[in-house]
Amino acid sequence: MRLDGWLNNPVDASYPGAYAYFAVLSSHPGVAGTCGGILLYRVREGEYQVSQYDVRYISQSLIDDAGYSDEELNRLCER
Repeated sequence: MRLDGWLNNPVDASYPGAYAYFAVLSSHPGVAGTCGGILLYRVREGEYQVSQYDVRYISQSLIDDAGYSDEELNRLCER
């Protein structure tokens, strides 16, 4: 897993909070990678919710058919 960074209260977000953006090189059959974000939302003092945000799955067939390089694959996950 690669942590690409944190954003607090991004402009396009549905909820205020801290967003962690990540990428994962996957070993699941048919999936080359996963990227997206995790939202840490403070509901009230001492209570938080954690949820996925804008998660994308990149198929191995897309990589194979398009012949994407590692750099091109990384660009699919950029924010």
